[in-house]
Amino acid sequence: MKAKAQPKLFVDANTILPCPITKTTTKTTMKQKEIIKIIAENPHISAKEMAEKFNLTVDGVRYHLNKMRKAGLIRYEGSTKLGQWVIMKLNGK
Repeated sequence: MKAKAQPKLFVDANTILPCPITKTTTKTTMKQKEIIKIIAENPHISAKEMAEKFNLTVDGVRYHLNKMRKAGLIRYEGSTKLGQWVIMKLNGK
């Protein structure tokens, strides 16, 4: 099996340093835990309603929802108006 080459970091035209590869971990933030709690209480809640409860912007709530979707923590089932949030797994790390 061939090892992957690390990407190079160019400081200037004469200096090349190896760029370390970092792993990202899925960690549930406090805000995400609050969102999961609200979804558990009311699966039909909208991003706008969540924003009002958490005193965030709608875009701020959507940011967390998208991160949680990509991490497999939640998903949205159904239509825009009549759908509901489903909690897939709890990740309390």
